[in-house]
Amino acid sequence: MGLPAIAEVRASANPDAKRQAQTLAEQALDNLRRGEDLTDKQQKLATYEKGLELASRAVALDEENADAHFAVFGNKGRILLLEGVGANPISLLQVNGDLERALELNPNDIDSRIEYAKLLEQFGDRTAAQEQYRLAIKTNEGFDPTEPKRLTKAQLDEINHHLKP
Repeated sequence: MGLPAIAEVRASANPDAKRQAQTLAEQALDNLRRGEDLTDKQQKLATYEKGLELASRAVALDEENADAHFAVFGNKGRILLLEGVGANPISLLQVNGDLERALELNPNDIDSRIEYAKLLEQFGDRTAAQEQYRLAIKTNEGFDPTEPKRLTKAQLDEINHHLKP
């Protein structure tokens, strides 16, 4: 049995680690949301750093947890922005890997899809960004009306703004 197969067996054989990883990922996402609501820069930074630490632990427990990868991306990205690192190719590449992994694991994650579109726009690839926005809308249309991750009218309006020529 090769190394990838061993890792797969370990991940599937340990449901407790998967549950713990999901709990940590949810806590990391909560930190990401809380940080957005804070106004004090140091409090924001501390909240995002805690979120990044929780998300990194979640990924270490379960590399296949899409929420954990998205939380790493979100918290790390916010930290870079707070530290004054602009949207340059090096800083964007630092966060891109976790975002791409989140989408690989869960292509129906609208939040990851929209953030990926924004990242592509920052790289100057408007065509690819628009495709990601279209995929987000298509995914949203397939969701049940009670789905919590369903896009709001304001979010749809924002996406449609990005799709204008």
